[in-house]
Amino acid sequence: MAEARRAARAYVKRHCPWAREDDVLLVISELVGNAVRHTEGFWRLSLQARPHALVARVDDHSTRMPAPRVPDVTGTGGYGWHIARSLCGQLTVLPRRDGKTVEARWNRSDAPAVDPIPFEGAVPATNTTRFTHTGGRIAA
Repeated sequence: MAEARRAARAYVKRHCPWAREDDVLLVISELVGNAVRHTEGFWRLSLQARPHALVARVDDHSTRMPAPRVPDVTGTGGYGWHIARSLCGQLTVLPRRDGKTVEARWNRSDAPAVDPIPFEGAVPATNTTRFTHTGGRIAA
């Protein structure tokens, strides 16, 4: 997970200097942490810089949807989903036949109300960074 944060930090600095880096890294940590903790096997973090937004996606092979919990001060958790929702402009769960994608989006302050560009193929590949988790390692 630390490697995903380091790579995300470098990506945000290079492609989205307008984004609040600490907020982005905390949300990514929560989403990747949930994928590691609550799913088995493969997960992938994808980041994409759009003209007016930053989009982070975490794909995994679990069809179990996230279930926000009431936070518990005795130490059993329940804070992560709520923190992630408060730090990004939009947090969406997209079910897939072979799992799900959790997508976080941060809009630039000068962004139009709607960014009509779909995630896939929205910008040249040089502006998209993907990391794949396999066997305890993250590969670019």
